[in-house]
Amino acid sequence: MISVQKLVDQILFFMFFVVFFGFVYLVYYYQEFGVRVVDISFDANHIAYRGISLLGKELSFFLIYMIAVILILLLRINFILKIRRLSINRDYLVVPAMLIVFFVGWIEAIDRAVKDASSDMYLESTSLQEILVFHSADADKSKFFQSLKDRGRKILILRQHQSKLVLFVAPSIKAKRPKIPLYHVGLSSGDYYSHNSPIERLR
Repeated sequence: MISVQKLVDQILFFMFFVVFFGFVYLVYYYQEFGVRVVDISFDANHIAYRGISLLGKELSFFLIYMIAVILILLLRINFILKIRRLSINRDYLVVPAMLIVFFVGWIEAIDRAVKDASSDMYLESTSLQEILVFHSADADKSKFFQSLKDRGRKILILRQHQSKLVLFVAPSIKAKRPKIPLYHVGLSSGDYYSHNSPIERLR
């Protein structure tokens, strides 16, 4: 019979696992685009969503999570490794085992983030949304976007948070580590844009 306390412990561990690896992923994903952590505000829901996505879509993360859970359970059972006979404090075994598991997960999260960022930089492989139409009461802003569209450049949305957009122009030539200038655009009331979907207006 699982006690309430053990159930709570597992829920808390799951939440920590999801938030930790979700945060690591986002930091290194945006870092590939030259965005520092201090320059971007991470929404708690965004972090949790990314962590759950990793756990659900990546078999390696699911296995890492299951190994971590099994380690905790095994190291807390008295007869496993005959801890009492060896007179070893079980907590001394839990900590290094968990550090190893989280280190492996940390490396996996970085690797996945770098691969996803490399894929999202280019139009033919990106999962990011492309801006098709942009209109603003600010004439300079509208002119800037129109000039890019007239030259056949594709503008992708790296991040949207509240009334701010982080945009970049998809490179035309693939490179190992392309330098991608980012455009931080603040939206005003009445501004609107579309990205393969009905026009979104900022209220």
